[in-house]
Amino acid sequence: MNLEEKIVKSMDLQRIKEEKIRELKEVTALVQDIEDNCEHILVYLGCFDFADTQGKCRCVMCGKMEESLYYDPKYVIHAENYLPEYDTTTKEGCEAKFDAIQILARGFLRERPNQTLEELTTRMNSLIQESITYREEQNKTRNLKMDI
Repeated sequence: MNLEEKIVKSMDLQRIKEEKIRELKEVTALVQDIEDNCEHILVYLGCFDFADTQGKCRCVMCGKMEESLYYDPKYVIHAENYLPEYDTTTKEGCEAKFDAIQILARGFLRERPNQTLEELTTRMNSLIQESITYREEQNKTRNLKMDI
């Protein structure tokens, strides 16, 4: 590559960099707007073995995790005993569990986009409780078979 090609390449890369910085600022502003205007559906994950606020709760809608959200929430999804296969003693395990719950919530929202936050919370809690009950029944059945 000769000097002229290097200069042109450098100019192109600088233009791309500036464009990406501008896009990042726009995305950051959009995320901030979503967080600021979110009504927050908190997910209690059951991740209490580390001091991070994320271990207490996180909003399934915007992903925000702040200590102040933990107190007096309007909508709560109780997932402490849901998906026990995730290691909730680690930050990575809690993040993976949260991601799974958030994907489920997005599926419910795609299915019924006009539902209220209260309806979504109720549906999520019902499904989680049914899943926990089913898993407990399966474990009882396995234990009975083992005893025989």
